[in-house]
Amino acid sequence: MIWQEQLAAIMLDHTTGATGLALATAEALSAFVDDNTSASVQALTGSLQIVAQQILTAQSGMASLVTLFNQIFFALDSVSSLEEARQRLRAQLKYFREILGKSQQTCSRLAAALIAPETVVMTHSASSTVAQALLRAKKQGRTVRVIVTESRPRYEGLHLAERLSAAGIDVMVTIDAAAYTNLTNAGIVLLGADSLTLTGVISKIGSAGIAVCARTLGVPCYFLADSARVWPAALGEQPVHERAASEVWAEAPDGVRVQNRYFDLTPWSAVCGVVTEEGVLTPEQIQHLCLECPVHPLLQSTMAVVRSSL
Repeated sequence: MIWQEQLAAIMLDHTTGATGLALATAEALSAFVDDNTSASVQALTGSLQIVAQQILTAQSGMASLVTLFNQIFFALDSVSSLEEARQRLRAQLKYFREILGKSQQTCSRLAAALIAPETVVMTHSASSTVAQALLRAKKQGRTVRVIVTESRPRYEGLHLAERLSAAGIDVMVTIDAAAYTNLTNAGIVLLGADSLTLTGVISKIGSAGIAVCARTLGVPCYFLADSARVWPAALGEQPVHERAASEVWAEAPDGVRVQNRYFDLTPWSAVCGVVTEEGVLTPEQIQHLCLECPVHPLLQSTMAVVRSSL
């Protein structure tokens, strides 16, 4: 598959999580660099900025993609030749993939340590990092029971349930609306995160409700996310657009407006901590990272275009 087709598939992908999308994008960009015939560094940079606008518009909820393009733009600073630019890009993309993979493994290891024996874990959607943590706890000999919400409208929770069940983990699937009722049976909530922002965690729609309910019931709630998911405060509020109404109600009658949002914002007040590759960080520590994260001017201008198109 050529890089154009890879990027087109990424833009249409509504089920793969943040890590998978970031890795796929980095791989497609590596093919782009090899195939690109730009005559100058400026032309190459311009082409990358167009690609960034397309990807970040289609996948507006994914901070790891913002981090990827931010690192790419910084890598191109002060290059003296087109060949040097290509070499830097190849090196940066390789480094990004390696670090992301290692970070996910570390996050899953630290999260698995939070799961006490015989604990019932509730999760939502289909975070690959959460799945790895649960599978790791199982391999370590602990009896793990999991409550998985169906995760409308794409029902990716069902795919997670299949994966966990195939590994011998006791899984119960529940409808999203029954999350509060089933939280009374859970000892911990582990959720995936798409972005860590100054005001809270952006993740699959329904996560905020579960986290707030868990806080009310005294059930600890942790989000799992590597540092690539930190949303720079300098970029302002994260733009997230609505999805096709037909995914919720394909034949809605005239006069009925159907809302279909993939993400919501969990306030930091409902979060016990964020499991990162650096350890379990407090909301205050994450907010500090958001404030300190540098933003390249090319990313600033790219996000301005993205905002205007949503």
